[in-house]
Amino acid sequence: MLKDIRLHIEQDEEKQSEIEANLAADIKRIHARNIQAFSYHIPSLLELVQHVQTSNAALICNKFGEKNIVDYGNGRTLYGLNPLQEIDKQYQEFCRFPQKVELAADSIVEQGEDSDQDENSDANNLGLSTSANYQEYLSRTALPQDIEVLVVLGIGLGRHIQSLIANHNIRHLVVYEPEVQYFQCSVMATDWENMLDQAKAKKTSIYLQVNKDGRDITADLSELNQHFAFEQFYLYQHYHHPIFDSVAASLRDHTWQYCVTNGIRVKQQSAANYIPIWTQSIALDTVEDVEKSDSSFFKNNIAAFKKYYPAIAKEFERYQSKTWNTVLHADKQINLIENNTLACWHGDDPKTEGEQNFANFSRYPNKDGLVLGYKGTKLKHYLHYQFVAETEKILEELEEEAGQLPEEIKSLIVFGIGTGYQLDSLFANHRVENLFICEPNRDFFYASLHAIDWAKYLKQIDDSGARLYLNIGDDGTHLFRDLLNQFYSIGPYILANTYFYQSYYNSNLVSAVAQLREQLQVVISMGEYYDHARYGIAHTTETISRGYPFLIKDAAKKLSYQDKEVPIFLVGNGPSLDKSIETIKEWKEQAIVISCGTALMPLYKNGIVPDFHAEIEQNRSTFDWICRIGDFDYLKKISLISCNGIHPDTCDLFKDVYLAFKEGESSTISALTILGRENYEELKFAFPTVSNFALNLFTNVGFNQIYLFGVDLGFVDPVNHHSQQSGYYLEEGKELYNYQDKNNTSLVIPGNFRQPFSPSTNIKFLKQ
Repeated sequence: MLKDIRLHIEQDEEKQSEIEANLAADIKRIHARNIQAFSYHIPSLLELVQHVQTSNAALICNKFGEKNIVDYGNGRTLYGLNPLQEIDKQYQEFCRFPQKVELAADSIVEQGEDSDQDENSDANNLGLSTSANYQEYLSRTALPQDIEVLVVLGIGLGRHIQSLIANHNIRHLVVYEPEVQYFQCSVMATDWENMLDQAKAKKTSIYLQVNKDGRDITADLSELNQHFAFEQFYLYQHYHHPIFDSVAASLRDHTWQYCVTNGIRVKQQSAANYIPIWTQSIALDTVEDVEKSDSSFFKNNIAAFKKYYPAIAKEFERYQSKTWNTVLHADKQINLIENNTLACWHGDDPKTEGEQNFANFSRYPNKDGLVLGYKGTKLKHYLHYQFVAETEKILEELEEEAGQLPEEIKSLIVFGIGTGYQLDSLFANHRVENLFICEPNRDFFYASLHAIDWAKYLKQIDDSGARLYLNIGDDGTHLFRDLLNQFYSIGPYILANTYFYQSYYNSNLVSAVAQLREQLQVVISMGEYYDHARYGIAHTTETISRGYPFLIKDAAKKLSYQDKEVPIFLVGNGPSLDKSIETIKEWKEQAIVISCGTALMPLYKNGIVPDFHAEIEQNRSTFDWICRIGDFDYLKKISLISCNGIHPDTCDLFKDVYLAFKEGESSTISALTILGRENYEELKFAFPTVSNFALNLFTNVGFNQIYLFGVDLGFVDPVNHHSQQSGYYLEEGKELYNYQDKNNTSLVIPGNFRQPFSPSTNIKFLKQ
């Protein structure tokens, strides 16, 4: 749980440098001696030992002077704060309860093709003590001194292998390590020379299977058995890996012969059953199910949730864990044990881990602040962007400093709470005005009901007038929309002062969390500001006074089935429009044609009169672009559709004007407070592009056949970024101005119909 690299190194860079300097010579010495040792004992691996090349994993020295392995791609260590102590604890627990595999055993009760119990089966829902896996674990006998064959899954730093060789007489030691970088880190950190010399003295044959994950274990050991007959072997799993977990489970649940015949079944991890690569070992025979003990918090917590969040109380009052069992330590601390692997979420001191976890966040808080930069020119006279320009100058002069989490927090998103102990530190030291807690794993939230005093915290939030939003069981699929609704209800401006705390790491949720943060940042950057609200209200007031019609509630009911089947042509100004013009010409009489934004000029040049023209920008630039056509009689043949903030001068150019309210804007809220929200539709997806608006409008009205022309949302050739018949180009086809100089075209992503392309800068948001 405590894997953030910042927890492991000294805050004082000079002290950390001193620690690293002291250990550098030791690492160099060990590596040199290990090169000699492998050249003598296992020359086949000499190339890997000599030439250490890492792509994302490297050896580090922590603030306690111990070596660890860090993935500098995600900034997380392999082991916890005390690697040597944790590895030794794992070795000790293995010696107490080792997994033994009998080659001729026929007494295991086979569980069929699926070696894992169904997560929803009753066997999994009765607690750890009744689990077949747990009972099997407790029935194991201690590891003997003399061992014929021992298989180790994972090298890591290699300290456990050191202990096994030193303390036991092993005839054959088979070691699998799928991550070459871990092995290379071990040859710089651990004395392999002494290990290999000891092994030779004890007549231990070592088979290092580097870059192999153990999926061929049945074939490998069957081959070994042909040369050196043995009746059983022991299996030591050092860390978690999908194949390692599958091998251990298959050999536990099935006979050796069954595995030889049917192979090892690999089960992919989901977000719910994700297990960190390294989990600390605890004495599993000392824990008990919470159901069998007096949980002082649970009953009070359920009573409190019945008062404040009755739906949550109803779900969890008689909840049965699916994947992670809630257990109680002898000192009454709560921990979580995974059903299949018996992995522990915490070590021996969950409370302290929670405190350290939150202290790390408090020291390095993540604040998803405002995306300031505006590089355009058409809005440069707005007060907002004048202030932005001045602010950026100040920010450029300031050095980046890590700020402490303030005592008073405007807004905080907590993603993942585990057992919840970190919330004790949060509520003890801070007051949060708006708290959003998201826990994708229901088993974890259930554990927190036994671990912390939710009743106290719910009352504290209620008494202070603060706001709490709970999202339990969502893996991120609906989280953005749910959170956005919450932010809109209190004002999206609060996002600029929102901290983001991810209390634990789950690789299966990385994409969801990253996408959530990116989406919220886009909402901030595209949110309303003073000038936008001011002009929006003024323009809306003017259009209402002119009597322009607005989209009414349930407009789709006013159209017949035949009306809704009329094809809609949405025409954008992407570069592909030039290849689609002839198609539009051919079918325009059988469809409703809508030009979107700057697509109007290419249609004009090709003699196409759209039925509607769509615009969404409230500033007067729309008037200027449209006037460049120069044929005002042409414009008077077209009806304008837009949002309520459209500039009145733009409206004057067209035959008719039809408007719709856009959700969440000040102009919409103020107008509908008077006109009646129940009377008018509010478009929810009318931005960020005019194509989004047009699509939202016509799908809302009920049209079923919508065709997109030139709605490319990007380009392949940075010179051909729009239709070459549009206002972005001169008559001879040259650019009106250098588009690359004015816009960021460096981002390249895979296209859906062709090779990678440069997308619209707001593509992430407009896809929503």
